[in-house]
Amino acid sequence: MKLKKTTLNAVLKHFDLEPSDFGSAVARASDGYAVEISEDMLWQKDVVLVFEADDRRLSLRVYVRRERAMYCVRDVVSLTLLPRAEAVPVESVLFFDTAVQGMKKEPYIAYGEDAEAIKAADFLDGYFEEKPEFIKAEMVDGLVKREQYSVFSKGFLKLTGKNAIQFTAPDLPAGMRMKGIQTLYVGKTASVSLKMAFEKSERKELLGRAFLEDILPAADRLKLMGTDGTRVEIDRQDALGARFYQETNGTASCEINGKTFKNILKLESCRALPKLSDNSASPSGNKLVMRLEPVSQIEPLGVIDGEASDLYTPGGLYQKAGTLRFYPQWDEEGKLCAIVPGTTLTDSAVSGQTTRSLAVGKDGGMFNIGSNPIELRGNTIFGRRLDGNPFEMAGLFITEPETTIMNTAWDALECLKNDEKIMIIELDGFGLNIYRKALSLGKLPFLSAQPMQRAMTVFRPVSHSGLAAMLTGTTPDVNGIHNRKGRTLLMPDLFERCMAMGKECAYIEGYIKLINTSEEPVLNPSRGDSTTDKAVFESALRAVKKWPDLLFIHFHGIDDDATTYGPYASETMERVLKNDAMVSRLAEEWAGSIIVTADHGLHEEKDFDSRGSHGVFCAEDMLVPYIYIKKDHSE
Repeated sequence: MKLKKTTLNAVLKHFDLEPSDFGSAVARASDGYAVEISEDMLWQKDVVLVFEADDRRLSLRVYVRRERAMYCVRDVVSLTLLPRAEAVPVESVLFFDTAVQGMKKEPYIAYGEDAEAIKAADFLDGYFEEKPEFIKAEMVDGLVKREQYSVFSKGFLKLTGKNAIQFTAPDLPAGMRMKGIQTLYVGKTASVSLKMAFEKSERKELLGRAFLEDILPAADRLKLMGTDGTRVEIDRQDALGARFYQETNGTASCEINGKTFKNILKLESCRALPKLSDNSASPSGNKLVMRLEPVSQIEPLGVIDGEASDLYTPGGLYQKAGTLRFYPQWDEEGKLCAIVPGTTLTDSAVSGQTTRSLAVGKDGGMFNIGSNPIELRGNTIFGRRLDGNPFEMAGLFITEPETTIMNTAWDALECLKNDEKIMIIELDGFGLNIYRKALSLGKLPFLSAQPMQRAMTVFRPVSHSGLAAMLTGTTPDVNGIHNRKGRTLLMPDLFERCMAMGKECAYIEGYIKLINTSEEPVLNPSRGDSTTDKAVFESALRAVKKWPDLLFIHFHGIDDDATTYGPYASETMERVLKNDAMVSRLAEEWAGSIIVTADHGLHEEKDFDSRGSHGVFCAEDMLVPYIYIKKDHSE
């Protein structure tokens, strides 16, 4: 048996996280036993992870140094890191002893003695409207524990006998029981036991401030309610100065300014407290928007929903998913050689929806993964195809766009098969975000009048892979062009298919050939302009007069200016206006169908004076307009 030991702190640091990013942790064993490691322990003490491994089996043990045995958990199946609990203001105090007085009691045998208990579900359903994810309990010995509402509601509250008031259940592991409960927090209500407060202080009566000061609603005026229908308003300070005691049947009573109130059930705020500012949300809810890292470092996972997107680093995903799992790694001989921390991401970790449409791999492949899980192992994010095979993910489309730039090839082939002529105009860098901005500024007098579909490009969103996708109708994992280094296609391009039909084609490019194509491009160096657009336009006009069956024209000006000045800069918008005029003029000269689209878009780089960049899985880079102007054959 091999033992490997590390600390939770070391694991978190690997993902650029700290224990202070979380509020607590829950270690859960294979037999159902679970214990919460409190915020203080998580922040201040070493949480040790011990791996027991042989060549076939991996087991994890978690313990907190210099803590009681309940914080040693064997055969751990998950370690869930919980966000910091938001400071939910208490709006009412429920007196536990009064509340349970009239409830049905059940015999409960524990520690060899007969006791009475109530079902936790009956208590919760009877007095609380909220069903929070967690219930917090404070014990008389100072211990604070949290338990899931779904778990707590299935147990019992033992009212008499040893360790009462105790949360327990016959099949509940001993370490998950809560003994000596003084206060329960359920949403905005705190339920306090006067009996336990008396046991803690070893007194038979207490002033309100001795046990209520930290939990009483913050309002100046409170409403006191009794089981006999009493409803009176009192000052908060009067409640703190009141003398509290128990009746012979256990219910709570108090004396305020010489007046006695019996069978007190509740003290609640006379006004609703203002909601917490959104800025108080826990760190695990923060999304990392456009946090770009050098290519040599870890790339974030992109998630696109509609025309909006977020980027999640592996560390950010661990914070959102919460649960650390540990995966064995095997060497070539089938022996256990390493352990990698990871997790399985739920739909809610990356979106508010329950379904996922399309995942994109780092090799450029696109896969429908349905409800298959997304797994994070180390710094690598994996999706699973419907056939179960894993692939390394670059991003996820929550809502699949209407079309893709790969339709360029298939729509063009359909025209050629029908003996129709087709002109394809690629506006390099003309992302959907730039199209929307130009449209709002009136910079698209011609293209705004044409039908437009929202299209996705391929990953990585750069000119080489985008051009290859348009010319082959396939993703990079199929055509072989993954990035700017790719040159050679692994399959026939659109020009080759056109020539195989006995038809003529022409390819008008900028000053350089990006990839190897069947039709050699006509190159057009810049003629004094900041871009090659004027030269490309003039060359395209000459090509139009030769009336080829397929004409492909590649303008680079929008990408050049958006990179230099920014995608929304006035210079970029003016370039869009010029391109629109050029496209309009070419359309006048062309009698066939026309496709206008782009290879990729651009996003702003905030740290570089809002200049433009691309190559990241985000909406700005991955979404482009697809404009198909079909020839009307009815004329």
